Amino acid sequence: MPLCAIRGSVNCDEYFNVKSIGRPGETISSFGYTKGIGGKGANQALAVARAGGAGNHNVHFIGAVGSDGQWIREQLSAWGINVDHLANTGDAPPTGRALIQVAEDGENAILLFPGANFDESYEDKTPSSSYLPAGTTHLLVQNEITLRSTLTALSAAKANPSAPVVTVFNPSPMPLPEQLKSFPWHQIDWLLINQGEGQELYSILHGSKETGSVETLLKDLTDLPTLSKTNIICTLGGDGLAACVLEAGKRRIIRLPAAKIQEICDTTGAGDTFTGYFVRGLMELEEAKVVAEGDALETALRRATQAAGMCVEKKGTVASIPLREDVEKRLVAA
Repeated sequence: MPLCAIRGSVNCDEYFNVKSIGRPGETISSFGYTKGIGGKGANQALAVARAGGAGNHNVHFIGAVGSDGQWIREQLSAWGINVDHLANTGDAPPTGRALIQVAEDGENAILLFPGANFDESYEDKTPSSSYLPAGTTHLLVQNEITLRSTLTALSAAKANPSAPVVTVFNPSPMPLPEQLKSFPWHQIDWLLINQGEGQELYSILHGSKETGSVETLLKDLTDLPTLSKTNIICTLGGDGLAACVLEAGKRRIIRLPAAKIQEICDTTGAGDTFTGYFVRGLMELEEAKVVAEGDALETALRRATQAAGMCVEKKGTVASIPLREDVEKRLVAA
């Protein structure tokens, strides 16, 4: 049975509702406060879990929280995410934080503290052979942990050539230019980016700007030797997505429209929802012994797009990630 491991970030997100964003030197009062779980790693892990439907999660989270994050461990577990590899760093460092001011006009200001997300004790203590949980078939990484942690996870995924793990990379935020140039792109099976990130990546790897269509951008990216074996999905917000995938050794461009939505309330969790649902789609194709191409791949992409569209209809991040059964109902009605 397919199993997805996520090596990523998990934060305590604290929201402060204010009349307007505080200015330097100003002390302001908040008229509302909420606390919840955040971090791209945790968000995407929850999306993979919810995309699996009831009782079909097979999601393991590899990360770290401080002693102040016991409630996070318990909540992730309650959502069906295995936390056996979620380390406790004690008080040094504490759990990662995101302090978010939300103004009445919708503007926000965010202060990030990586905390335990930058802890590398797991890499220090765990040999490559046991880095990933036994039976891992898919690895999902972002870029809110240290580069060393990301690279170690990818190396472990590809350590056994006879049983390589499918790797998915959603680099947000993008690594630094020098890191992008030396990144082991040959270890990435699926790269999930938006158009701006794709243009930045091409500019750094090729040395010139790409100003053409998204289809041209994807073709030019995959023509680069470093990305010649990588499938790339480029999300386009309200314009849907474009993908350039390898099928039987040849490249194919896929264009899909955005999902029809009822109302836009909050777009913050859409990207993580898409990523998690797409990874679940890859897992299901693996379980069914179906090659991730053609109609099967497009079905997985459509489901992920629909889930992302439903996400923006609700406020919040984790609270807005839809359940699989609700996504399926919307797909039928579309």
